[in-house]
Amino acid sequence: MPINLFSTDNISELHLDGVDHLIAQYMLLGCQSFITNVDTEINILQYQGMTLPFSINNKEYESSYVCSPFNAFVSYGRDALLSATPKLLKKMLELLINGLASPLKWMRINRCVQVNNRLWSTNLYANNTSLAVTAIRKKLTQSYPNHTLAFRSLTATLNGQLIDSFKADGFILLPSRPICLIDYRCPTLMKKRANKKDRRYFNKTPYQWLKKVDKTDAYHLHDLYQKMFIKQHSVHNPQFTPLFFQTCIEQDALEIKALQDPQSGNLVAMLGLYIEGHILTVPFAGYDTSLDKKAYLYPILNALIAKICEERQLIYHASAGAMDYKRARGGIEEMEYTAIYVNHLPWFRQWGWKILSRLSRAFFKEQTQ
Repeated sequence: MPINLFSTDNISELHLDGVDHLIAQYMLLGCQSFITNVDTEINILQYQGMTLPFSINNKEYESSYVCSPFNAFVSYGRDALLSATPKLLKKMLELLINGLASPLKWMRINRCVQVNNRLWSTNLYANNTSLAVTAIRKKLTQSYPNHTLAFRSLTATLNGQLIDSFKADGFILLPSRPICLIDYRCPTLMKKRANKKDRRYFNKTPYQWLKKVDKTDAYHLHDLYQKMFIKQHSVHNPQFTPLFFQTCIEQDALEIKALQDPQSGNLVAMLGLYIEGHILTVPFAGYDTSLDKKAYLYPILNALIAKICEERQLIYHASAGAMDYKRARGGIEEMEYTAIYVNHLPWFRQWGWKILSRLSRAFFKEQTQ
């Protein structure tokens, strides 16, 4: 079966719904209408019934890490690593990361096509065995001969067979970040003290879960996301717009849960859930950070995730950060990789990626010892 590529010129030939419809809107209206700090082109690859969006970048150094490798290794990477580094090492690490900026631009790191990229922090893969790695690689390197080819969000536990396929086809595996997996299919996890405490907060909260969010809630969802993910964490996270949330609601692109104050009618917390097979991830979440911490909104959101995963027998891909918090709830830390293909590129770009892979391996080995 042939591999077909779709751009804005022929996207009307596809009938897409749900999350795929959201991707089509990225293509038709431009990504920045939905994510203000993402400057990229999105196209779609279809093969054997699978729809895989892919981003195409050239420079765009200030774009979010979800499409900009430069941002991932320099801008966002610097912020994330420095926040978790002891003070004595911070200055040295900052100098090292800043020193990478010019070499990374020289090797044209952002001239990159990233496959299965929905412009979220974590991209899930539908089926390890169904992704025709070699056929997709040949098609995309022929169509984009000057671009690095990349697949983000790969872990040994979730994508072992797929990682083997990438390695066999000549891809480089580049460690990108430590992430946490919580397997709520294991019944003993819900007996952990931290999960029990979260559940108590969940059961006792005076706030109420909305039966269904409405498109009029889009601005409230946007505000909660901004307060938590952007202002409290990092401006390099994808900055979703109200239109993004409105489109998600209208097209049922994700399962959205929202917690409301019954007295004021205001939303105080929310989650966006994306499930692929038996894996759940949270592309966006947020809560009202101005409220008293004794409202326990973050533990309540975690309790809801645990409840849904337990009921539906899912593994929770809890992404990066707050490792101690996640370990207390049964999380297991694991390295996430990006598979990189560069064999079709000039030698200096190939060596740039290979050196970057070695540096990442050396750094993360030190971090995990």
